[in-house]
Formats: sequence, structure tokens, C-alpha cells
Amino acid sequence: MNTIKEIESTDGTWLFLAPIRNLRLFKATNFEFTVDNVTFVDSSRLANRRKRFGFPFPVSEIKKRYKGSIDRFFREEKTFATLRLTGTGKHLKQKFINQINDELAIISLSQLGYSWRSHNSSPVLSEERKLGKRSCLMLNVSTEASFQPNEVVGKIGPLNLDDRWFNFQKKVFFNNLLKIISGKTRVAPHWRRDIKNAAILAGQSQGGHDIPQCFLLNIIALETLLTQRDDKYSDRLPERAEAFIGWSRDWEIDRFEEKIKDIYDKRCLFVHTGQRNQINIEDILFSDDLLLNVLTNITRHPDIFGSKQNLIDFSKKIQAEKVLGIKTRIRPKTLMLIRPRYKEEDLEKI
Repeated sequence: MNTIKEIESTDGTWLFLAPIRNLRLFKATNFEFTVDNVTFVDSSRLANRRKRFGFPFPVSEIKKRYKGSIDRFFREEKTFATLRLTGTGKHLKQKFINQINDELAIISLSQLGYSWRSHNSSPVLSEERKLGKRSCLMLNVSTEASFQPNEVVGKIGPLNLDDRWFNFQKKVFFNNLLKIISGKTRVAPHWRRDIKNAAILAGQSQGGHDIPQCFLLNIIALETLLTQRDDKYSDRLPERAEAFIGWSRDWEIDRFEEKIKDIYDKRCLFVHTGQRNQINIEDILFSDDLLLNVLTNITRHPDIFGSKQNLIDFSKKIQAEKVLGIKTRIRPKTLMLIRPRYKEEDLEKI
């Protein structure tokens, strides 16, 4: 019998399968979902669809080979990720894990605009991030009153890809984003890479709960979409965001330009001096809104924004019209501004 080391050192086409936590698939997606390369499938459909996924023999046969040790693997989670790669097994394992994590982050991004951050889920490889608990004792030494708060740490509950989720995604950016990432919608190759990288970063932010880290991921995603090397980011970020949403009265009324410069200053303080305490939930939610609108307008107009240079040229023309004081002829009437409305409780935690 070959050892594990000998098996993983062989070349061939490898089928990977991994259980996924906090992701549920429903009839709306036909119980499976593909972002780019990885397919996520409901566990109850795995056996019937195994030939399409490349299983050379029935799932029941796999269970027999491993006897009792594999039962928990197949039983614990309702969703599996599957992917085929060609090469040497030991060299492909980390690539498989990386691709799953990237595509789970992109699925997590679908929560942007769909649910409040405090209600978001965090789909992960089965046991990578378990829910935790923290407890402390609070004693008011002036009044001698005390209490012991207990909190769950982490995201509770799954992201359900159901009818409600499916119908919402038709209205904003997510379906158009997937078409660009998978190559179904043609854009410049480097631009496709930038859009995918920004989606992964923003998706990691949606599934996180550390305020400064989530904020930083959002800002880097915005920089990836709106800026290029040698730009003065503090000027170019608001200028290019204005190209998308500056037509709305909200731009002036809600002081978008000032707020964008403010969050960029906070980003710099965090990155260069480690100042985390300047960043609050309002900053994250504002950067969420920016991302929602930038992604929606980019992905709805691949004919206009087919490359980053197209986006930059578009912004320059908008700025030229602004300087000349003339009515815009550049912006399409199909640009959108989406403004989520937050409640007081949304400002308390993410």
C-alpha cells in the first residue's frame, strides 16, 4: 500500500472536496453555485451529481474506503466545495485552499448592500474560524453595582443563497461582477484581475469583525479599483468617485469629497503610525457605501469601463466639464446612487 507521502507526490488530475461552514444553497441556485473555478454544492446533491464534478466512483464507495473516519467529514456541513486541478498533489493542496478562500470571500461580498454588517455571515472552510465567546466582569466601584457581560465572538449563522438573496443580486452588482470575473463579460485582462482582487478584499471585509482591519480592506479595495501607481491617492480617490456619483445632490449635501479625504487620512494614520482608535463603524459603513456604488456602476457599464484607463479617462473628462462649468455629456443616465439607510443599532457593532 502506498503511503500518503507517495500518493501526494504523484502527478495527475486531482479532484478536491472540502466541507464549507456558514453557506447554504437552495433551489434558487439549483443547490449549487460557481464563482469562477470552484463549485459549491449542497451535500444532499453531491452523490447524484458526482459524475459532472469528476468523481470516478460513487460517494458511497469513498465512504467504504475510509470506513468510520470519513463519516464526520460528510455529515457535519451542508455544503461542499469542489475543484479539479492538474499537477503534483502536494503542490496543489495550498492552491486549492487559496482558491476556495478567495471565492468564499467573493460570495461574502454579495452581502454588501444586502444585509447589515452586524447580521452578516462568514462562509469558511469547515473549521477554520469557529465561533468564540468572551466574558468579563464590570464593577462600578462608586455604587458597588456589577455585572458580567458574555458575548459571542464571530459571525453567527449561514449565508443563505435563497430566493431573497438571488432576486436581490439581480438588482445590484454581484451577478455582473461574476460575469466579469469568470470572463463571460469581456474587459481588459489586467482590469479583470484588479476587479477580482478588489472583490476578494471587500468580501473579506464583509465577513470580518475587527473594525480597523475591515476598514483597511475596504480602502485597499477602493484604491485597487480607482487608482494607479504614482497617483496622489488623497486627490484621485474623491475625484474618481465623483465621476460615478457626483451628479447626485447627495454628493454636495452629504459632503462626500470631504468624507473620502477624511477616511483616506485615517487609513494613512493606521498604516503608517498604527493609530487604530481613529477608525469607527461610521467610517466602515461609509466606505461600504462607496464600494457598493463604485462596483455597481463599473460592472453595469463594461462597455464604458472596460479597462482602468477607460475609468481614468472618464474621470478626467468629468473634471474637465466641471472646470468649464458645462452640463455633462459624458455621464450615462444609467449611473446609479444607492444609499442604504442605517439605524442606531447598526452603528454599535459590525
